[in-house]
Amino acid sequence: MTAQGKRESAADAFIFDMDGVLCDTIPFHVDAWHAFARSIGKDFADSDILSWMGADNRHYLAHLIGREPTAEEVADCISRKEAMFREAARGRLAPPCGLVEFLSLLESRGARCAVATGGPPDNVSFILGTLGIERFFRTVVDSSMIARCKPAPDCFLEAARRLGASPDECTVFEDAVNGIKAAGAAGMRSVAVTGTNTRETLADAGADAVIDSFKEAADVCFPRHRRA
Repeated sequence: MTAQGKRESAADAFIFDMDGVLCDTIPFHVDAWHAFARSIGKDFADSDILSWMGADNRHYLAHLIGREPTAEEVADCISRKEAMFREAARGRLAPPCGLVEFLSLLESRGARCAVATGGPPDNVSFILGTLGIERFFRTVVDSSMIARCKPAPDCFLEAARRLGASPDECTVFEDAVNGIKAAGAAGMRSVAVTGTNTRETLADAGADAVIDSFKEAADVCFPRHRRA
């Protein structure tokens, strides 16, 4: 049985957030947001940057400048801040412990896997390409494909649609409070990965299970599974 008592099935679908889940990119995003903010004479508290993880650049920029940004301002923010992120992260990214093994297990079971992120397409290509894990995912949903960012469920629902899965077939892996809330709003199970937030914070956000490492993921998703 899975985290919510649903039967195990090789046809289950698994949707992965990207930043903070497939890779620990959060420190580089924090540095990039500070650098971008300083470039326009502003700044963030680290706690604000972390609490909004899962939101899009428009959300961050609106808080930074104290008003709704124009489309041109959002485009400029995306271009400059995300370039700062990629430069800071270049050569410094690696998959977390147990991730590749878990993705290989899902592949062997015929599971359908997707990435659903509030990040822009250039970041998706950069991160998945650097990690060398593109082959495990049938589809990717990024910020250019959805109208609303997390905690709205849009990205997860679109990922499920592309996988041909119903919400109750989907398990979402997330590290952010907004992502856990989005999974709940989508009617999907959620497995929270600690790192960006504590176990208590993620459980309070509504996560169905909390893990410290992908080494625990198989036992959470497939309790009858036993690794050799």
